[in-house]
Amino acid sequence: MYVAFQAICKLDIDQKIQVKLLTEIFQIEPNYWRVVGISVEALEVFQKHDYKKVSKMGINRSHIHQRADTYTQMIQEENNNKFKNYQDWYDYFWERDATYLKTSSENLQKSVEPEIIPIKNTKFKLFKPQGYSWRHGEEEVKCLKQLYKKLNSGTKSVKKIK
Repeated sequence: MYVAFQAICKLDIDQKIQVKLLTEIFQIEPNYWRVVGISVEALEVFQKHDYKKVSKMGINRSHIHQRADTYTQMIQEENNNKFKNYQDWYDYFWERDATYLKTSSENLQKSVEPEIIPIKNTKFKLFKPQGYSWRHGEEEVKCLKQLYKKLNSGTKSVKKIK
């Protein structure tokens, strides 16, 4: 990925095209767009659909940091020789590649961040990437049921992630 990234940065093409190329290249990372939280509203939509992923339900992975902004900044950093090595570069990418599951309307509303429930996904086995979407099986259903139960148990388990 890093070698491809460096090659794309050297291309004498419009930066928007470089960003599009990086979008494709970064999908090499097996845990790209990893899910680290879910909005309360998205969890309620899942509950209405028995925690299954249903076509046109209006839930998507929403980047915490806008993907195009991250890639643009990475190109600028590379062109200014700010990454000292591969690990610096990868750490920057990894930190900014996390996503939340949110409703489409929440994703479009940039001015107010909804309350987010953290998802413990330490080995990134849940909500594995599948193109622009994610795989959704029994483990995801189980996770969502537990989160919904916790949300409605009266405990203060909902928190905004920064």
